[in-house]
Amino acid sequence: MDGTGGSRPGRSGRRVRAFALLAAVHLLPAVGPGGAPALEAATNRVGRFETLEFRLDPGASYTNVFDPAEVDFRLEVRGPGGGVTTVPAFWTAPHALRTPPQGERRREWTEPDGAPGWRARFAPVETGHHSAVARLRDRRGEAASGAVAFEAVASTNRGYVRVSRRDPRFFELDDGTPFFAIGQDVAFVGPMQRVTPGRVGGVFRRMAGNGANYARVWTCCGDWAMSLEPGRGGAGPSDGRSRAAPAPDAPRGMGVYNQPDAAILDRVVAEAEAAGIRLQLCLLTRDRYMGRLKQPDGPDYAAAIRDARNLLRYAIARWGASTAVAAWEYWNEQDPGLPAGRFYADLGAFVAGTDPWRHLRSTSAWAPAPKDWTHPDLDVADLHWYLRPNWNELWKDAAAAVADRAAFLRSRAPARPALLSEFGLADEKWGPSPFMKQDRDLLHVHDALWASAMSGLSGTVMFWWWERLDEMDGYRHYRPLADFVAGIPWTTGGLRSIDAAVSPAPRLRVAGLQGAGGAWAWLSDADAAWWNVVVDGRAPQEVRGAALSVAGLADGEYDAGWWDTTASRVLREDRVAVRAGRLDLAVPPFLRDIAVRIAPAQGDGRGRAPK
Repeated sequence: MDGTGGSRPGRSGRRVRAFALLAAVHLLPAVGPGGAPALEAATNRVGRFETLEFRLDPGASYTNVFDPAEVDFRLEVRGPGGGVTTVPAFWTAPHALRTPPQGERRREWTEPDGAPGWRARFAPVETGHHSAVARLRDRRGEAASGAVAFEAVASTNRGYVRVSRRDPRFFELDDGTPFFAIGQDVAFVGPMQRVTPGRVGGVFRRMAGNGANYARVWTCCGDWAMSLEPGRGGAGPSDGRSRAAPAPDAPRGMGVYNQPDAAILDRVVAEAEAAGIRLQLCLLTRDRYMGRLKQPDGPDYAAAIRDARNLLRYAIARWGASTAVAAWEYWNEQDPGLPAGRFYADLGAFVAGTDPWRHLRSTSAWAPAPKDWTHPDLDVADLHWYLRPNWNELWKDAAAAVADRAAFLRSRAPARPALLSEFGLADEKWGPSPFMKQDRDLLHVHDALWASAMSGLSGTVMFWWWERLDEMDGYRHYRPLADFVAGIPWTTGGLRSIDAAVSPAPRLRVAGLQGAGGAWAWLSDADAAWWNVVVDGRAPQEVRGAALSVAGLADGEYDAGWWDTTASRVLREDRVAVRAGRLDLAVPPFLRDIAVRIAPAQGDGRGRAPK
């Protein structure tokens, strides 16, 4: 969605911008005479997959420190096996977050905090002794610093999010642990938003405390929230405060990155890493690019690629070392009709050659974009879809709607990770539906989460209205699902859609997965869809006497663990038998929905929760 999920300032607020960054760039003094650059590490010991920061000194000043054509500063690291890894350095004007005293009704703000300078961030992917040098190329020629040694030691960090090597439909971490994305959008972070820089850590902790592990965040909000590229009024911070104008000859516009908001993103990434949340970072300001991508062989198209490459280079340098970054999303909801194939190919190749940590690459469009979902230089298929009155009757039934859209997405992207990375209950103009406040139990969120998890996607739907989730404590819906799916062998089980039938149909429907490790199913009551309960006022009726039949399992003894989808607990566990590949189960009484895990029998079959 484009600018409707959080608070945006009025016209006068958008004109009030800040230019401290530009002045700082222009006034950066030479730090010394020409010569070899200097390099200093924050420490000589770091954990595997953890970030080590370096200070670099080029010994010169530059007109535009963000332009690699003017100054190309890099860190080159030789690992214990002799291999060399190169990562760009980045220039930063440090800013600190300030919060008003308790009880004072003012916004948070950022302000300069320390001298600008060059940094590099590196996370080793192997243990052992490393050696780093800084390499500089500028108008004076090329030069290198002396070597700095450090040691990488074992850590508990499991690494970065990858496309699984064993089953490319799903994600895994570097240590092979399957990663199923459970989460939401937290798209607008800024002093004028509900999720401020000071509150974002609390949001992530509440998400993680309830079993979520994923958030989609924008860094491209123009001038109403965090934005790396210039907004409508310039490249100042998104806190609405007036600042001094920049020097007349200071660099401005595209290719100058907003340092106050970059400091906010530092905080977002650090808080996500501390909470165990992985981030899909939406980077490019769409409207700064879309008009330039009409002619693939034209100069505007080439300029758009250059601007995007430079921003991705900066993002890789500043935030790429963190394992909290799961994916670079190029932009939010681009026009799917544009000839963007060359853009994705060029930028994808650039990221692959510049990002030593190989983060996933993704994008999104404002309508289904099957050509993007199979593009060889993108890694994730992303679809945005909302429950809206002018779609069809499915909008009144979140479970059925999500199952429909998941099947559509999977039919076009059968062999790569696929996400419904925006989802919500919207009105015809894409605003939050007035029915949301009526749905106090967030039944549509609950049903959409379970339907997406059991549909074969690589993660749950990512709910868009994060402010409403926060207000309504919607995080509680993650825990029962997270506990249930934790033991699904996403990357090793050869998962396929469950071959099952449920009665009484059509009142009851079943969605699920099965494979070598058993089967996982979710049964839901169509009569208790959110519309029926919230709008029509039909109280859910207990379902009794239901039956579930599953085909395609190997013969033998199984444990069927029935799961309470609202309280994360086992309702009942049955020892059952599969004969001639068929299993018939009597379903316990339930209200609205119930889940079951069917696994090969272990022990005496008593008192175990699904794992």
